[in-house]
Amino acid sequence: MSASDALVTGATGQLGPALVAALRERGYGVRALSRRPGTDRVVADLSTGGGLAEAVDGCRVVVHAATDQHNTEAVDVEGTERLADACKAAGVEHLVYVSIVGIDRNPIGYYRAKLTAEQRVARSGVPYSIVRASQFHSLVATMLGKARRGPVCVVPAGWEIEPVATVDVARHLADRAATGPSGAVSEFAGPERLGLRGVARVWLAAGGGRAAVLPVPIPGKAARAFRMRSNIASPDAARGQVTWADWLSQNAGLSSR
Repeated sequence: MSASDALVTGATGQLGPALVAALRERGYGVRALSRRPGTDRVVADLSTGGGLAEAVDGCRVVVHAATDQHNTEAVDVEGTERLADACKAAGVEHLVYVSIVGIDRNPIGYYRAKLTAEQRVARSGVPYSIVRASQFHSLVATMLGKARRGPVCVVPAGWEIEPVATVDVARHLADRAATGPSGAVSEFAGPERLGLRGVARVWLAAGGGRAAVLPVPIPGKAARAFRMRSNIASPDAARGQVTWADWLSQNAGLSSR
């Protein structure tokens, strides 16, 4: 096996295909990890540890993008620790963990699990980098689709986001992997800071849809954290290039049609 071999967990998720492609563009021989068999995949299960030792064997770099919001303890927390242990045993030179901007400033249970996973990576003894990304364009489009009810699209009042394209995140992660372990947390966000009301209007216009955008105050500590801009990256964060409007024009199937 080549010393440039890399393993990508979560290879079949929203980010995974773009990440596999970005690493291959940089000359890596990439293994795509999945729980299910398929072409050009290695099979392993983070929730049990089955297959992880074989998956990481011979790899120099592991980019850990797998997550499961419905099974955070087994996959995001314990699964990350299992993966890190396998990486240490295999002599992996760089473990890149994909996280989320603002998880240390918001009490959402999923975010707490991701923060714990970061801590497991940092204390694993494996050289590492942690990259926190902002919300993907595709996630925002999905949420807006659920928020639209006939002639009305309801959005949380007072929230802002910095949506980012998965292709931009993938390229940044590939660069980070090639640069070597930082032993630190960094952030990566989209090129724009947008209010949700405007985001919804652009989404509606891109699909030729008509609906009134209705901002509604959302109660609770998590919503308050979003209103306090917990999800906004620091001013010196690295940024992608693909805007919300550009992404919508390239992904018409996820617009408001």
